[in-house]
Amino acid sequence: MIVSRANPLFRKDLQTAPAHPLGERVFIRPLPVQQTTEGGLAIADVAKERAFAGILLAVGDQAADRLYDLGVELGDEVWYAKYAGLIEEWQHIIAPGTDPSCPHDSTWDFVPKDDPRWSAVKVQDPDMQLRACRSCGAAKLSERVILATVDDLLCDVDVQARLERGELKRERRETEDGATRYFIVRGLRADNFETGKAS
Repeated sequence: MIVSRANPLFRKDLQTAPAHPLGERVFIRPLPVQQTTEGGLAIADVAKERAFAGILLAVGDQAADRLYDLGVELGDEVWYAKYAGLIEEWQHIIAPGTDPSCPHDSTWDFVPKDDPRWSAVKVQDPDMQLRACRSCGAAKLSERVILATVDDLLCDVDVQARLERGELKRERRETEDGATRYFIVRGLRADNFETGKAS
C-alpha cells in the first residue's frame, strides 16, 4: 500500500498564520535550532537539539479566552510539550511579484540563502526554503508550523518579562462560589495597582 504525503498548506494572501485554529488549538512557529555555540563553534548535526519553544502565531476562540486570563498575547515566545501537536509545512507568499493577477501555477525556483530576498524573512531557520515564481517573481516561503492544543503550552517567556516590568500583576481573589484563585491584572502600571486606576 502506498501512502501519499499530504500537500503542504499553501496560501497566497495569509501572512500571519496558515489558518485560524478552531476551539482550543494554537499555531506555533518553532524557534530555529541553534547552529553554533556561544563561542562561535559549529554544532554537528547529530548534536543539535531542537528547543521546544516557538512564537505564538494564532489561537482559536476558546484558547484565546483561556490565554487572555493568563496574560498571554499573540507573538509571545512560548514553551510547549515535547510531543505536542502536528508539524505542518506552511507555504505562503511573502513578497508579491510583478503581476498581481499571476495564479502562481508555474515553476518555482529555489532562492539561494545569499539572495537579498531573504531579508524579508523575519526569523530564519535552516529548514526554511524560499522559492521564486518563474512567471512573476513572487517569493514563496516554506516553513514549519505546529498545530497544538492550548494545554500543550507550558510556559510563556514574555508573560514573565511583563510581570517583572510591572505591566502585569498576579492577584489572588475570591470567586463568586467562594473559592480563591489567582488572576492576571492587565493595563495598569505598577504604581497604580493599589488604586486600581488604568494607566
